[in-house]
Amino acid sequence: MNIPNITRIVLGMALAALLGCDQDNPVAQRLENVVSALSQKNNDYGARYASEHLRWRVVAGELFSVPVTVQNTGSLPWQVGIDRPFNLGFHWLLVDETPLPVEEGRVRLTDQVLPGQQVMLQVVARAPERRGIYTLRVGMVHEGVTWLSDAGVTPLALTMIVE
Repeated sequence: MNIPNITRIVLGMALAALLGCDQDNPVAQRLENVVSALSQKNNDYGARYASEHLRWRVVAGELFSVPVTVQNTGSLPWQVGIDRPFNLGFHWLLVDETPLPVEEGRVRLTDQVLPGQQVMLQVVARAPERRGIYTLRVGMVHEGVTWLSDAGVTPLALTMIVE
């Protein structure tokens, strides 16, 4: 179960209040350390996404390509060639945010992206077979660790009109 950091902080503070902990209490000090660590981790992951259009028209069932520029706004370098690399991931959603039962895709980074750097990547995906309006959600993923969106980074939401 993945609980967002802010939820952990609130739960920790509520627990401290229920236990009647004050600043001199070791439990309260430990909770402060946890809150500090969680706050620091929020700075580790950061990304900014851009695409030339936020609305695209694609043909049902066919492959298409969308250029996406991604900037590393966090403090961690996005590494490649390791056990848990960083990649650009994407998945399909219905308009009501329900995920489609199709495999999510990845665009592999070819080089490390340092904090502050940006890279242009091509998302190549197959459009759904049924016509309609969908969302293609695009965001960085630290493989085996977390999607950056789960760490509070807003993903890129592309409206895809499938004809």
